[in-house]
Amino acid sequence: MGLILWQLLSSEKCLSVFTRDAWTAADLNRPGLKKAQFVGNSVMDNLNSTGKD
Repeated sequence: MGLILWQLLSSEKCLSVFTRDAWTAADLNRPGLKKAQFVGNSVMDNLNSTGKD
């Protein structure tokens, strides 16, 4: 991650970071961000199950 992006994300003005996958949230939290949370992928929220493969 670039230095400028890290400064923006770790700023006190940045209250939360929402990610589209769990790996990214874990990766951001590892160096100490502790604001990142996985909330899901909005594209997948609109899919309806048909019961078929």
